[in-house]
Amino acid sequence: MEPIAGWNGHVFKLSQQYPSTVPNDAQPWLAFDPTREPERYLKAALTYFYEGNIRSNVEESFDPSLNKVRQWYNAPWQDYGVNGREFIHGLTRELESQPGTLDPHQTKSWSTYAVGFYNAPGGMTIGKVWANHGLFNEGYAMFPREDQAVVGLLGPVLDPRAQRLVHLVFLAASQ
Repeated sequence: MEPIAGWNGHVFKLSQQYPSTVPNDAQPWLAFDPTREPERYLKAALTYFYEGNIRSNVEESFDPSLNKVRQWYNAPWQDYGVNGREFIHGLTRELESQPGTLDPHQTKSWSTYAVGFYNAPGGMTIGKVWANHGLFNEGYAMFPREDQAVVGLLGPVLDPRAQRLVHLVFLAASQ
């Protein structure tokens, strides 16, 4: 999606220069068993993800092209046309939640938007799967144990005290 006329702010750049090899990098979440220490596992995964992705300017936060700590990658094919990624953070429209879906007190339908980030092992896998643009190579579709995928969800999370919505929640996942 192209920026609106007169926009002078940050414009998201899709990160899809996928690596052919994986650099050595810390993987602190692997020190914890997610079934026995889920809080420590998730904290380590999110801390790893936040390094270099949080900036004082909210518009520039979570843009892989600006991370100086480690490279992150986005999934391809969701960036075309007026219904593609929005131009500030690369969010795509994911879900229309019906009343009562997210909270028993939800009375209206709400749209949910998301953006996914993959570290180098995940980026290498995506690069192999989609190396021949348009032809999915399922032989490479298994993500390695070292992969970390993080999805940011922007959508309605009901705050019962304020009766207002919209929070950004990051969910970390790895093999």
